Amino acid sequence: MSESKTYEGKFASIIGSEQAEPANIVIFGATGDLTKRKLLPALAHMHRWNLLGPHSRIIGVIRADWSKSGWINYVHDQLLQYFPDAILNPRSWQRIAAKLELVTGDLTDPALYKKLADVLREMNGKSNALFYLAIPPEWYECVAKNLKQAGLADETAGFRRIVVEKPFGMNLESAQGLNQSLQNYFDESQIYRIDHYLGKESVQNLMVFRFANAVLEPLWNRNYIDHVQISVSESLGIGYRAGYYETSGALKENLG
Repeated sequence: MSESKTYEGKFASIIGSEQAEPANIVIFGATGDLTKRKLLPALAHMHRWNLLGPHSRIIGVIRADWSKSGWINYVHDQLLQYFPDAILNPRSWQRIAAKLELVTGDLTDPALYKKLADVLREMNGKSNALFYLAIPPEWYECVAKNLKQAGLADETAGFRRIVVEKPFGMNLESAQGLNQSLQNYFDESQIYRIDHYLGKESVQNLMVFRFANAVLEPLWNRNYIDHVQISVSESLGIGYRAGYYETSGALKENLG
């Protein structure tokens, strides 16, 4: 048995006895690149390790007029590509599929959020909900505002969290503006900001790393360094993400 599988087994045995509290994970942008490559595999891992309560639901919110069966088939196909272990076991896949729900509509339409509120009330006793904004940044405030107006920021029936995926603003001014916008509709304790790239702190800390290191400090200067080259390597093409890259750029995307 490999070391990674041994670790996974030990980890599962530690947490497997604890029952996770039911929570509804609502994904805005449920058919986007972030969702299929990151969120769905992560949620499948959580399911495997018993970190999703048996009454938890994964609710996709999309604009397209899909059926629930179409959404389930989509999730199956993406997991087959990005985390096949989750569906090779038929029983495991059936349990994941049973958690899937779908809400369709336009993000600017208040009726979408009313429909979402109704779905949450019907699902389980306490409608704990986490709203994951896997959508372009220009939609963040629109979604937060409509969630608030639909009563979905109110924690009377259970906790409510809103998760904002990077980029969180393009500079200090826009990040502060986004913070203010979100805090108009949600309390600070309800807001989570995520940058899923590791090593960001190391890049930001290069100056400290240089001047605190007695070996590197005298060498990291123009007398010894000819040039600096930054390579952004991906086996994946831009695909349908051109609109995002036109505003963010590949360098900002990968350095967070």
